[in-house]
Amino acid sequence: MMVLTKCMEIFIHLCILLNYAQEINNITIESQLPKCLPPPFSVLIKFVHNHISIDEIRQEVKGKYFSQYSCNELIGTKTHRTRHVRIDFTERNDYNTILNNGQISFCSQLYTVSEFLEAPKLLVCSKCNSPGHMKKQCRSKYDRCRRCGGHRIIGDHVECSIKCHHCSGEHLSTGYKCPILADYRFQLVKELKRHPKRLPEDVQLFIPAQCRDRNGRPHVITNYQKNEQKSRATYNSTFNMNTHS
Repeated sequence: MMVLTKCMEIFIHLCILLNYAQEINNITIESQLPKCLPPPFSVLIKFVHNHISIDEIRQEVKGKYFSQYSCNELIGTKTHRTRHVRIDFTERNDYNTILNNGQISFCSQLYTVSEFLEAPKLLVCSKCNSPGHMKKQCRSKYDRCRRCGGHRIIGDHVECSIKCHHCSGEHLSTGYKCPILADYRFQLVKELKRHPKRLPEDVQLFIPAQCRDRNGRPHVITNYQKNEQKSRATYNSTFNMNTHS
């Protein structure tokens, strides 16, 4: 059984094993939980030394914040000295506390804590593996394998040869190693930087390094216009309350 919800609080509730029955009508329930939680419940710790194991980090965080859901290294951030670590929490209080503290210590070393901002995700068709549309709008005559590009129903596509059908490169057709997808994401980020008002309220997106300006700034896209309107409305409301008090 698969459960879908648009409510983030319900999603977090369903990610906690204690909220599941172990057995229903003599049927054992085995839940398959997501590896990580939505970004609004995630923090990022940068440049953690490699000599501190991920298990040590998990133990340190768990001792201070009981609602730790997951703690994992970010793929692609590891160097010969450091790497970045993402930590998810099921309780909003723990998330807010660690962010407000701004720091956390591992093995007598102090590290800065910042909010985790997700990079823009691409809408990729599950039928043809091309960006920019969904399966309902796809004009492809058959479902294409993302590994070899062949007909997904015909032949073996578990161990088929990997060859991108977009650029003929040796990678999956849905991966960012493909120059077609990389360019599409670059154009998408460029458009969002030009028109940040198209972002929903209270949403921030992380700009990948390859999509930033030469000076590396800014590294975040946010809807400043809506945030300013919200701040102005809050100020006016406070002013009116003080005026009539």
